[in-house]
Amino acid sequence: MTTTQIDRLARVFLRGLRKEIGAAKFRKARVLNADETNPMVCHSHDFCDANMVMLAAFESEGLDIPETDEDERAWGLVWDRAKAIMQCDELAEAYPGQRIGNDETAHYRGC
Repeated sequence: MTTTQIDRLARVFLRGLRKEIGAAKFRKARVLNADETNPMVCHSHDFCDANMVMLAAFESEGLDIPETDEDERAWGLVWDRAKAIMQCDELAEAYPGQRIGNDETAHYRGC
């Protein structure tokens, strides 16, 4: 899976997650993730079955449930990218002058 595909899947997942849990819980998950020291933890799971949201993102891009080690590695890379984007979005809100893109695709410069 290319970095472009990983990034796209992460953004599809995050749009689905925002829709699933709402803006307030999404912001709370982002704050909890920023304070989390275990890189294997994503606090989106505190508010929903985030694996189902991730699966929907994969399926929307024509990808199947991860079955091989390579598939599982890709799944993990998408999670990592999604968590990074969540933190970048927090920076984008704090520093709107550094925001790039429109509301749906906006991100903090460098993310």
